[in-house]
Amino acid sequence: MKNPVAFPFTFICFLMTLILVIEAQNTSYTLTIDYSLAGAYCSISWYDGNGNEIGEDDPGEDGVCDHNSMGTKQYKFSSGNGYGVQAHVDLSTEDDKWRGPYTQDCTIRIHGSLDIWKFTPESPCS
Repeated sequence: MKNPVAFPFTFICFLMTLILVIEAQNTSYTLTIDYSLAGAYCSISWYDGNGNEIGEDDPGEDGVCDHNSMGTKQYKFSSGNGYGVQAHVDLSTEDDKWRGPYTQDCTIRIHGSLDIWKFTPESPCS
């Protein structure tokens, strides 16, 4: 004799799993970048938890990343498994900087000058 509870229990487990997967795929984030890099050109890119690029900034004229040209910008995107952020400064002797992984909204400040620059989270990102 078959157990009459087995099918409804299995069906409910399936629905719960499906809802969790759909919810994870629709997680939306806001990344805020405070551009305060003096006399340098930069680009910022963000990546999903698998390392796939999912967005990049649109630097002002010629990629200048000072506060007068760019100010503070917000970028909205979706990622089901968190995200990481990369900063690149053209012609700098410093390597690109990576931050993350994050699973919430984050504010990051890029500041300094061509060869001495930082990419610092300003809000409690995790």
